[in-house]
Amino acid sequence: MAAKRPRGGGRRERLTARLERLVGRTSGRLVLLTGFAAALWALTALAADLIDAYPGFGESLWSGVRHMLDPGALGDDATGAQRAVGLIQVLTGIVLVVGLALTVLSDLVDRMLHRLAEIDPPVTAKDHLLVIGCGGSLPAILARFSASGWRAPVVVLVPPGPGEERRSLRQRLTEAAPALEVRVVSGDAFHPAGLARGSAAAARSIVILSRPGEDDAAADVLTIQIGAVLAASLEAADRAPQVGIEMRRGENVDSIWELFPPNFDAIVHDRSAGSVLGLAMANPSFTAVIDSASYGSDAPRPFLVGVGERAGSRFAELAGCLPAAVPVGLISGGGDGRVRLVPGPDTRLEATDRVIVLARSEADARRRGRTPASVAAPSPDISDPLPPPRPLLVGWSTTSADYVGAVAGADGAGRARTEITVLASADPGPGPEATELRWRRGDPSDPSTLRDTLAAVAPDVVLVASVGASADPRVTDARAALAALHLCRAAEDRPLTLLVEQRGAGRAAALERADPRIRVVSAAAIAARAIALAAVDPDALAAQEAMAAPEVQLERRLLSEAGAVAAEPDGALRHRAGGRGVAFAAVYRALLDEGAIPIGVARDGVPLESLGAGAPALEPGDELLVLRRAGHRSVRSVQERRLRDPALDPARAIARR
Repeated sequence: MAAKRPRGGGRRERLTARLERLVGRTSGRLVLLTGFAAALWALTALAADLIDAYPGFGESLWSGVRHMLDPGALGDDATGAQRAVGLIQVLTGIVLVVGLALTVLSDLVDRMLHRLAEIDPPVTAKDHLLVIGCGGSLPAILARFSASGWRAPVVVLVPPGPGEERRSLRQRLTEAAPALEVRVVSGDAFHPAGLARGSAAAARSIVILSRPGEDDAAADVLTIQIGAVLAASLEAADRAPQVGIEMRRGENVDSIWELFPPNFDAIVHDRSAGSVLGLAMANPSFTAVIDSASYGSDAPRPFLVGVGERAGSRFAELAGCLPAAVPVGLISGGGDGRVRLVPGPDTRLEATDRVIVLARSEADARRRGRTPASVAAPSPDISDPLPPPRPLLVGWSTTSADYVGAVAGADGAGRARTEITVLASADPGPGPEATELRWRRGDPSDPSTLRDTLAAVAPDVVLVASVGASADPRVTDARAALAALHLCRAAEDRPLTLLVEQRGAGRAAALERADPRIRVVSAAAIAARAIALAAVDPDALAAQEAMAAPEVQLERRLLSEAGAVAAEPDGALRHRAGGRGVAFAAVYRALLDEGAIPIGVARDGVPLESLGAGAPALEPGDELLVLRRAGHRSVRSVQERRLRDPALDPARAIARR
């Protein structure tokens, strides 16, 4: 039986709560103070009338007013009763006046201090990184800058708002990149005066982020407007800082990019993610190599290192003296800035050249070892390019055309048309010339539809697109994550590579922990790395983009030996033990003679961690990811013309091939 509440307890609690709310406001405190003084004034006047201190009640009231407002009225009191009542009224008046004054002044001072807290002084930094905006990719971008060794101050320019929001943002950014000195300042980026608050003209590098909470078209328009204001304000500056602009849709960039100067470089979400997704679908065992942005700092990615003492040597000799890196090309230092991927083996290294290497860290990229006189291993037997895996697309997003085009281009010329099954609620239309889209109508988020499609298509690789009616990327990412988990359950123990497109970067780690077959490709993470490179090292960005350009092609090859490898019934590639091991340098030199370079090795579908001359010997059955012949690309042309000319866009160019 429930205990009875004491009578009056609830009423007393409600009264106490109301009184606390009243005292918490300035107006409430004034009302209470005035009411207390009025009550005491009336009580003292009534007492004076009862003891006949004054001729009548009206005289008692008037005397109370005089004493409360003028303490000197005590000198006019003639009797002891008048003096006693007058003294109480004078003290009440003093309390009233002082209380009112203190209440009003404290409220005024509090308002002034709050207003001063909202106004932050302009930044006077120099050679700093200026970030305009506070989009969802900002923590990832600062983490990339921190990892790259950036130690100059970082200034984040945000729209005017409460100071508490800026302090909270600064705390989050400091936690994301503790090695950086981060300052957050408010300013209107649509006006030169607002940009001046972040010392835009004195910055070494500038990043303009896409505004969150807007749809793609609106966000891109706002970003373009800020870029135009920034370009105009920098015309009179002593130097031109490198500017990276985050955009969402490539079609919103092509028509206006001629308006921007050469030091501006746009990073476009749909094109960058589309190219990576397409190449990852064509080479599922090497997703981590292709998408180094989304897989953390330990995934192989391009670095630039000086030639040093190797000047005058042949390019082929580099393979034996880099124990933890793979040389893939050169950037000329003679002024033209040419990017040459897969140069000829006899290409001589100039002292001003920089070598493009794939490594897991900068330390690995700079490690040196002894050059072996010869490779004591048999000549490797390497197969022709392997056929592409059977793909399934779940959903049709804005990046779908780009990654379908990349899949088509990855198969090479002269091969059969690639069949791509698309599960979508609407017909995506015809695909690129080298592909054949097979459309299956259905709800991409329905578990039964996903199970039936998986059984009917039997794909080797599945891509789940971040798509839906909502413009909020958190909603579409959540739908893609749920569809991926449903597919994992439907696939049971079947070996399958499941690529999940995410516009944000928040769910990557959790999804990959849920099932080892899931590989998350995050557009935000790809953009974060590209933006950081655009602002810090444009040459490294040019080298990275050149690896996805039309002049080169990724293909899968098999390291084989007669009698050592047999086909599996399910078509999967299985490692065969018992064959003779081959040194990585021998495989590298054999492919380099063909105009190709191995940039990844997988054994039983799992990429090997070690690459370079110091890697363990390769075995028959190992799968190779090969980068085939490149043309000559200029660093300057990549920066200036990549988005001005759609023909230079990697995904579109690959799609046309």
